[in-house]
Amino acid sequence: MVLRVSALHELGLKSALCVGAKWSMERDTPQLLTHAPLARSLAAEVWASMKAPGSVTSLSAGQVTLHSMSGPTPEYGACSKPNMKEKDAAPPAQGRLMVHGPIFVENPDGSITEAVPSDAKQARPKGDRGDRGRRESNDGDSDSSGSGSNANGISMSQEVEFLYSRHERVFMLLLFIQFVLESLYAAVFVVRMRPSMFELEAMYNWEISPKTAEAILWTTLVIQVLFGIVYYFMAVLSIWTKRPKHFQMFAKTCLCGVVGLVLLAYADKFNLPIFFLRLLAYIYARFLQGLTASILLLPPANNANRNG
Repeated sequence: MVLRVSALHELGLKSALCVGAKWSMERDTPQLLTHAPLARSLAAEVWASMKAPGSVTSLSAGQVTLHSMSGPTPEYGACSKPNMKEKDAAPPAQGRLMVHGPIFVENPDGSITEAVPSDAKQARPKGDRGDRGRRESNDGDSDSSGSGSNANGISMSQEVEFLYSRHERVFMLLLFIQFVLESLYAAVFVVRMRPSMFELEAMYNWEISPKTAEAILWTTLVIQVLFGIVYYFMAVLSIWTKRPKHFQMFAKTCLCGVVGLVLLAYADKFNLPIFFLRLLAYIYARFLQGLTASILLLPPANNANRNG
């Protein structure tokens, strides 16, 4: 391998030296490489040789030929021909996504699925090799510790499910109270239809006719009944399936009911207790949505018992 350094200008002892490094291979496929650290080191060697006693103080426009030493451990900046076997053996690292842990995926129905790589292994505490005999002699203790960890997983799952069952009962009680109040509200609405018509006419300074007021009130009652059917259907569906997605849909329904009660103030039919009950149901539905999502992330108690 031959390195040729071409002098660009005639230089003195105090002038700068510019060296261009060019690699030329003696085979059929030459390769060109410019390496800044190697060029600087060669320039320093040429400058030191020029400062030595008896050396020339200027360079002609010719060429200086230097021979580089190749050893088993090349220095920094040295270049060697790449090994084709190593190049072929190196796998391409681009376009690959290495996953070293579980991935949680949310399904369209709101359920959460845990995806684990096929080559994933549970991490186990590493011990010294000298303790192998003691570990073999204490197999019973290790089995008891493994069963203890399984028991902890079972207890955690049972505690969360117990917490959900308690809150579910409170939620059902809240819905029952709300259903009773709304039923009484609808009954009073029908019984007091005639006085409500006069109250609505008086609120708008008698600018609407009695027929128009009656049509507005009956339309309002029908809308409330239809909304109540959808409302309690979503509530029963959420409690039955225990899906976070269904609780989310029920919370949105509660929010629509709250806004609808505010709009009923224009028909003089705003009910404050039902308003607060629907708002409380919305908050409780959001809480149960997060709780059911946590239950889906925990291992089931049946699977834990089988593994134990």
